[in-house]
Amino acid sequence: MGQISKDDTQDKVRCSRKKIVLLWAAGTTVAFVLSGLIWLIWLIWLILTTQTSVRLATSYASCRANLHGLGIALELYGMNEEKNPEVFSWDVLVREGYMAPRMLKCPFSGTKPAKTNDPADIARHCDYILISGLDEESQTLLVRAFELPINHKHQRANILCGAQNFTWVRHLSNLGELYSQLQRTNDHLASRRAGE
Repeated sequence: MGQISKDDTQDKVRCSRKKIVLLWAAGTTVAFVLSGLIWLIWLIWLILTTQTSVRLATSYASCRANLHGLGIALELYGMNEEKNPEVFSWDVLVREGYMAPRMLKCPFSGTKPAKTNDPADIARHCDYILISGLDEESQTLLVRAFELPINHKHQRANILCGAQNFTWVRHLSNLGELYSQLQRTNDHLASRRAGE
């Protein structure tokens, strides 16, 4: 039988060492590529979530700005009208030029702004509900207008608080607070009507 020479043994050892080195190099390269891919995926996720949260924050701010503008329109209308008639719907403020129909649209809702000053068209394209019947003697903690909870997927809401000539916007992070604010306003209006 053939004898294994010393050279053959050394060649086999060298060959197996080369295989180990090559396998180690290949494994290191694969690990490096995989870690690079993981970092890349993490960065993409970070950019997308940041972009989404910035977009959401912008829309929330735009929604609050719309309600703030509606409050200013109510205040200006109350100060400029001699008889100071009660505003029962937004179309009065649009028709009189105190606000634009696009202010009645929440950026989250997907509602298109009204194209005309027709009250029916404005009512169809409105995302904010006006509560009429509040006078200057009303408490300033009462809700003057609010947005539909569905605008923000029933997760949050913005309300316009105040009386006839003083308003501000509040951001509510839970709908229970919205419902309690609306109930307080409803109770005030009911007691006022009962006293008449």
